Amino acid sequence: MHGRPESRDDSRDQDSHQEKGFDRLEAAVARLAESHRQLQTENAKIRRELGDAARRVRTLDGQLIAANQRRQDACKRIDELIAHLDQLDSQLDHELDERAVPGAPEDD
Repeated sequence: MHGRPESRDDSRDQDSHQEKGFDRLEAAVARLAESHRQLQTENAKIRRELGDAARRVRTLDGQLIAANQRRQDACKRIDELIAHLDQLDSQLDHELDERAVPGAPEDD
């Protein structure tokens, strides 16, 4: 078997087998290249979406900061108004106490 010369049929079978192997390899490489292109396209799309989402987050963060500032300002103003009402209530009580003289007839 080792000493037997290769026949033309054996040589053609071997060439055909190698050709089929190269065709399969070429097809596999083409599939991998197409898959790679698709993944690159998808990756670019996802990166754009991520950038858009990051911009929305920054915008919403800015709006949230502004809303919190307005809320704090409103709370401060409400506290000031309550303090002013308490002061007016205290003044009114004091004035009413001063007007109420013991033994004096009450106004009707």
